[in-house]
Amino acid sequence: MKVEVKLLSEKGRAVPRSMHRTRRRYTGAFSLQEMRSSELGRSCFVANLHCDLEGAPEPLLPPLLDATVIHAEGGRLRVRGFEMLDGLQLGQTWEVKVLPC
Repeated sequence: MKVEVKLLSEKGRAVPRSMHRTRRRYTGAFSLQEMRSSELGRSCFVANLHCDLEGAPEPLLPPLLDATVIHAEGGRLRVRGFEMLDGLQLGQTWEVKVLPC
């Protein structure tokens, strides 16, 4: 599914609401599936955003581990989880807008 994603956290901290409009948006192919995480050593739900390139998809953002959809309405989703950066688990929330195909 083609989407536009805006990150609502930076380095594990929530971005102030007043800055949401100016945040960079990433466009690509979104997926949410249960899979085994080598970082966690167990299965969990993982959200990914990849380029729309043919062949091997290239990630645009670090995977969102233990991903949970916390809101879905009107072609928009909020997905919360954490990303692994330099061995640290940092909380992250994605605002996902579904785009027309």
